[in-house]
Formats: sequence, C-alpha cells, structure tokens
Amino acid sequence: MHSSPSSRRPARHTALLLAALALALSGCSSSDNDSDGSPAATNTPGTSSTPDPSPTEDAQPSALEAEAEGGGTLCSARTARHQKVSLYDPIASAHGDLTITDVSATGSDVAILDAEGVVVTARPAFGPGVFIGGAWPIPDKPLAGKTDLSTRTDLVGMKVADGGRVLPLVRVEVNPHSELIGIRLTYTWGDGTDTAKVVLPVHTRFAARTC
Repeated sequence: MHSSPSSRRPARHTALLLAALALALSGCSSSDNDSDGSPAATNTPGTSSTPDPSPTEDAQPSALEAEAEGGGTLCSARTARHQKVSLYDPIASAHGDLTITDVSATGSDVAILDAEGVVVTARPAFGPGVFIGGAWPIPDKPLAGKTDLSTRTDLVGMKVADGGRVLPLVRVEVNPHSELIGIRLTYTWGDGTDTAKVVLPVHTRFAARTC
C-alpha cells in the first residue's frame, strides 16, 4: 500500500517542528550549564571593589615647653661650700600626654640632689622660690592655692597629661660662684621609644660674698 504525497506532507512538517524545538531546548540547556543563575561578575583592570583606606596622618610627637611667664635672674649671696638650696621657678607646659624620665642641671658646679613635680593651676605663672639650707621637701604652704597638691610626686616618672603645667621642685648642691642655668628634663611619649629634652631656664647665681 503506498501513501500519497499529500498524506506524507503533515508528517514531515511535524518532524521539522520537533527538530526545531529540540534545537531550541538544546541551546537553553547549554546556557544553563554555563551559568548558576547569578549575574555575571565583571573585573576592570586597575580597579578594586574595596575602597583604598584613607591615608592617616603621622602621629605628632608630644612636647614639653618652658612657659614664657615668670622666672628671672636671681643671685644668692654669701654661698658656703657644698651649700644645699631648694628652689622652684620654671613651669613646663605639656602638649600631648608624656612621662618625665630624667632631670639634671645645666650650668657650672651645681648638682641636683632631689626633685619633685606638681601640677600648676594658677595663671599667670608664679615664682621664684628659694630656700637656702635645702629644706626638703619644699613646704606645701607657698604652693597652696597655686598648684594641685594631690598631684605632687617624684619628678622622675611623673606623668603629665596633655595641657598639664608642671612645676619642678628641686634640691641642689652648690658652691661659691656656682651658676644654675636651667633644669633639663628628659621625657617620653607613646610607647616610650621616642624621647626628647627641654631646658627650663633658671639663671640663678651663687655669689661668694655679695651679688
């Protein structure tokens, strides 16, 4: 039995439709295998999805500076050999938190025997104060109302907060013709690896007879 050309035409048309559908499905399947459904990632050379951290400023060193107020040239007459003298005069202002680690004298034939520090509350600065004979510690009375006596402590190791004003109290040994030019403070800040020095001017002369 032979089929007519007209009877084979629908079957052939159906076969072509099935082939086209299979091809379309095959294309979709291939696309699905190459993607997990997430948006495609793009990467532009020289760019980063994470913003660069903003540059930070270098940490500024702390500083201890002599106040311009107060102080002056003094002269002590009829100085004996190995004379003990207690005095206060210069005030140091702190810029940044710091710690005083050493104290020494500048001048000629003068040595520091003891040293304390106290935070100053009065403005303007005050002083000087000199105690011949080396009364030590220096009495609280001349410091009362001008300093925070609760902060009085050994000068070496004293911590000074940013904006603090410290008054060194020192006991020195001098001889006739000795001269105390200044008090040198060494201090540190941060982790303690950085240090600096400042000389607080005193300018006190010790005369053998008269000034």
